[in-house]
Amino acid sequence: MSHRTTFTNGSSLAMLAVLVACGPPADLEVEEQAIRDISAQWSAFDEARDAAGVAGLFADDAVLVWEQWPPARGVEEIEAHIARAYLENPSGEGSFAPDRIDVGSAGDLAVEQGTYDGPAGEGRYITVHKKLGGEWNVIADMSVGTARSGNAPEWAVQSLEQWYQAYNGRDAEALADLYTRDARVGDAQGRAAIIGRFRNGWAEEDDRCTGSYDAFQLVGT
Repeated sequence: MSHRTTFTNGSSLAMLAVLVACGPPADLEVEEQAIRDISAQWSAFDEARDAAGVAGLFADDAVLVWEQWPPARGVEEIEAHIARAYLENPSGEGSFAPDRIDVGSAGDLAVEQGTYDGPAGEGRYITVHKKLGGEWNVIADMSVGTARSGNAPEWAVQSLEQWYQAYNGRDAEALADLYTRDARVGDAQGRAAIIGRFRNGWAEEDDRCTGSYDAFQLVGT
């Protein structure tokens, strides 16, 4: 098992998945099956101990986050992480399986959730997939040990509502106020760049967004 292992430290982690639906409708059943096929392919690569095969499922700028290891960014680092995991688990013990896949209505963004078990214990994982150049790519993968979960707190719900209100109201400055000063949105970093990115996007396409919290977990103490 190459990933989705158990957190053993006491650090705090806030994890949330937000699905944003913009643009024309897509055949969501077809796209969901495509994500399931990728998950099955990942599992097959794991069984074959094929680190390069797993890394090839990721986008060039993807990120992989496992406990007690620094985040791996990019295909080369991700492959090295996975190869190291294979060396540390020579028996290949472990498995994982998705139990929920949500695809945005535009059919180009999906969140896969599931469970895993391995030498370090059991837990849950979240994998974010994005369609790039017509092909699905993993852009982020994260796993945590099984922990309590619940509804999103009121402050988080309000923040999300403010984001949609500002976006659909075409208020780029109000949107930028919701980000930290050094935040990054796509290739834009910082308040001025974020404002420009949203305004340029609206000039190219007059879309509207809706969404809700798919999951909200507080892990650790």
